[in-house]
Amino acid sequence: MPLTKGGATRRRVRFGRLRKSKRRAVKKGKGRVRQRGGEVSESIPVQVYTCWLGPWEMSEARKRCLESIKKNIGVKHIHITDENLKEYIKPEAPLHEAYQYLCAVHRADYLRCYLMHHYGGGYTDVKQTDYSWEPYFKELDAAKDKWLLGYKEASSDGAAYFLGKPEDEKLVKDNWEKLIGNCAYICRANTPFTKEWYESTNKELDKHLEALKKNPSKLARNSSRITPEYPIEWAGILGAIFHPLCVKYHDKLIQSLPVINNKDYV
Repeated sequence: MPLTKGGATRRRVRFGRLRKSKRRAVKKGKGRVRQRGGEVSESIPVQVYTCWLGPWEMSEARKRCLESIKKNIGVKHIHITDENLKEYIKPEAPLHEAYQYLCAVHRADYLRCYLMHHYGGGYTDVKQTDYSWEPYFKELDAAKDKWLLGYKEASSDGAAYFLGKPEDEKLVKDNWEKLIGNCAYICRANTPFTKEWYESTNKELDKHLEALKKNPSKLARNSSRITPEYPIEWAGILGAIFHPLCVKYHDKLIQSLPVINNKDYV
């Protein structure tokens, strides 16, 4: 049956009411705000994730680092292992098929992206931590126009390297002062930054899936330079994606977190 003029008017009125109700919901603090690229989480879960994944045992040094995080992080801490991983994987967003073939380092690279996009909150590598993250959560929460808070790279040497992509490597090295380090940060969920990060990571894994099936990692720390048959370079699914996005969205970042402690963790 053709839609009558009156019917069309009623539909527009109902739609208008719906939009008004959505606006009221945001004003009442439902935790979502509209940004370019979709709805961005307004509230940030005050919790920090760490991960240790795969069949590889944690070293004594790593265990000491994990204990320092539990003792000093100052907010809720969630440590993800193979035993509880399923609790954090959303039914509508399953792990990429390639995940099971990745080394421990690349599993953590993938999972931090997954968690920051779908949940938000904080992530840190299992490294020595001797300060509370609570004030940094408050800082990002207060800066409603910012999406991500982390630590500034110390020099251009911290910029990701790109095999076969000299133009991308030049971009991040020339703009290293805009970069955030890959080892620790706090994110709002579902921002254009995390969306591009997550989609680009999945595309990179799509590209390497068949090679990974034939050559799954047998090492916890692996890359195509260590094992030529293993198809992913060291920074292939983290720095090579994350750092160009830092340059693109540098006006949405805060660089106030203390630099990660990279000593005595292996």
